[in-house]
Amino acid sequence: MKKILFVLTIFVALASNATEYESHNFKNGLEAIEKKDFRGALDFLKKEVADNPKNGYAYFWLASISMYNDKFHSEIENRGDVFKFALNMSDALNYYRDALKYIPKNDREYRSKAYNQRSELYLFMRDTISALDDLSASIKILPQNPEVFKARANIYFSQGKIKLADADYNKIISINPNDVVGYMGIGRNRIAQGKWDEAIEKFNRVEKIDPNYSYVYLLRAESYIGKKDYEKAADDLISALKKDDKDAYYTIFKFDKDVIAKVIEKVKAESEKSPNDSKWPMCNAIIHDQIGEYKEAIKYNQQAYKIEPSVPVLDMLSKQYLRDFQWENSLSCVERLLESDPHDLKKVFLKAYLLKGLGRPQEAIPLMNEYLAENNNDALCFYLRGGANAQLGNYDDAIEDLTTAIDLNPTYAHSYLMRGDMYKKKNKDSYANSDYNKVLSLEAPSKNYCCSYFACLGLGDTTKAIEIMEDVLKRNPTLWGNNYDAACLYSRMNRNSEALLYLETAIKMGYKSHLRFDFDYYFDDFRKRADFKALSDKYKDLMRENDF
Repeated sequence: MKKILFVLTIFVALASNATEYESHNFKNGLEAIEKKDFRGALDFLKKEVADNPKNGYAYFWLASISMYNDKFHSEIENRGDVFKFALNMSDALNYYRDALKYIPKNDREYRSKAYNQRSELYLFMRDTISALDDLSASIKILPQNPEVFKARANIYFSQGKIKLADADYNKIISINPNDVVGYMGIGRNRIAQGKWDEAIEKFNRVEKIDPNYSYVYLLRAESYIGKKDYEKAADDLISALKKDDKDAYYTIFKFDKDVIAKVIEKVKAESEKSPNDSKWPMCNAIIHDQIGEYKEAIKYNQQAYKIEPSVPVLDMLSKQYLRDFQWENSLSCVERLLESDPHDLKKVFLKAYLLKGLGRPQEAIPLMNEYLAENNNDALCFYLRGGANAQLGNYDDAIEDLTTAIDLNPTYAHSYLMRGDMYKKKNKDSYANSDYNKVLSLEAPSKNYCCSYFACLGLGDTTKAIEIMEDVLKRNPTLWGNNYDAACLYSRMNRNSEALLYLETAIKMGYKSHLRFDFDYYFDDFRKRADFKALSDKYKDLMRENDF
């Protein structure tokens, strides 16, 4: 979004210089641009080209605004993808064509900008030949614009044309010897070639020019890793973190476990040196979260929150508690987040999900209703609300929700499985069997089984159910999820000793949610057994021992 605002700022600056045409519509269009009223500007400029079809500047602005319309803005905010120009591409290309046809040859700035902007549109369309042609045309008109050389160098790099990319980065340096972009680009090229020392030399130059340019430390760290100098790599990653470079948190995970271990060690040292700086425990929390050590992540985020309570840390805690099956703690965090922003629908959805998982479907359903009022195309939420209604015994409502989930996502086998189970409970066996067979048809081609063993059981084919289950366990014997499913399957078949064995195996492999013991309808009969209760109580005690 920042890049869009930057581009629009340039547009506004250019607009103030476009004064050749004095028509009412054109002047009003430029004034609307300066006020950032782009929809109003579109209306005025379309009237302008109808009255003055040779006004190249009007076409330029129509093209520019077409690339940044309201719907495009909302997509940027929702997805974070900066240059997705799917909307109005055809209109924009036509406007650029007419802009370049009618803008005077002596107006080098506008013509160069038009070529440059159109190249971005071609790039989105994956037409790199046209993009390169436009960038070269822009350079020919204004040969001292480093941004255009940078754009062309990036394309050359993506094509593996390192020499051509180097030439453009060297041109940037010749234009301005203190422009870090040229050195960074050449350094990146040397990394691609495995020439670590040459890369480091370029990055050292960048550090001298601008020691606060945090990205240089990330790329130099990558170079040191290439040299297997993990100590210096870790030092550079710490330097990036000190500059508050958010990318540094996640760049770390591209690297070798030895580097990660050194970074963790150095982060701890920084935390000891600055005990009131929440950044360092939060950094360690992110690292441990990414490597799946959720208890450690929780511990460090709790430290960070104690130093400086903040929404980002609380948000991370809510997710880490959830991943560690500490649902009550996760719910507590989500409720506190909703206190600060009760209209955050993502958190409303998460709260509903947690309440359902905690066996409180009557509280979850109103929240799901609230979420679906604004997100009525969310198949997952309809599926979950179907599950909540199933927990309450509202089988008709569950079937209705699951049918909607299927309409929205007809390839999600779990929806058919649960709807089949609901039909079974209502003694509608033909409907149930149809759904079970659909599960088999969805999963059979890839043999990526998640539901087929339960579907076979629903169809009464216990031999096939066991065959598929054993195949899944053979291919992935160490996944607790597979062992949990085996426990559910054998429980429904009244093969209780095997069910108990697989459930205990799942626990030993990392399954931690005793809550599903209490609410999973596949264990309805199994739950009544003393040996099941003993295992469940033992596991609950273990969970209490590990709670924070």
